[in-house]
Amino acid sequence: MSFVLTGIVESNGADDAGKIPVLNDEGVLDSSFMPSAVIPTGAVQAFAMSVAPSGWLVCDGSAVSRTDYADLYSAIGTTFGEGDASTTFNVPDLQDKFVLGLGSTYATIAATGGETTHTLTVDEIPAHTHTTTLTRDKCSGTSGNAVYGDENRDGTDDVTSQSTGGDGAHNNMPPYSVLNYCIKY
Repeated sequence: MSFVLTGIVESNGADDAGKIPVLNDEGVLDSSFMPSAVIPTGAVQAFAMSVAPSGWLVCDGSAVSRTDYADLYSAIGTTFGEGDASTTFNVPDLQDKFVLGLGSTYATIAATGGETTHTLTVDEIPAHTHTTTLTRDKCSGTSGNAVYGDENRDGTDDVTSQSTGGDGAHNNMPPYSVLNYCIKY
């Protein structure tokens, strides 16, 4: 079964409370028909657009008014920053970050970690050696013709190679696709 909607049906916003929800001429449901229980205040969602839709704020760490966004302040408080400590609070800052699910290992809301690039320390490199074995043979002939060592000794010596590498930071990110995280207010 399929339906085709034709014509333009408009909402009068809050005056339409309790009536049948309808879409406007752009196919958008008026926010007055969307109870907060469907998308609760404080919900974070990714959007495929660069600006926050109506009723949402970009998760950019900005300080916002405790009065203007009272419902959001009631939901998250100063979990992501206390703003100016009296009239503002901070929304989450999810710019250039991956979101990690709350669990037994990472059990604190708003905890952060990781780094954009990372330079390995000696402790992070697996233990290993680089050894080159040089073999010495007695040389026959006149004095001073030895290739390595001296003309009177046989055996082997271990020589450590020179270090290599640039000590530079490296990227440590899985494949990704960028979206705009926003929080419902």
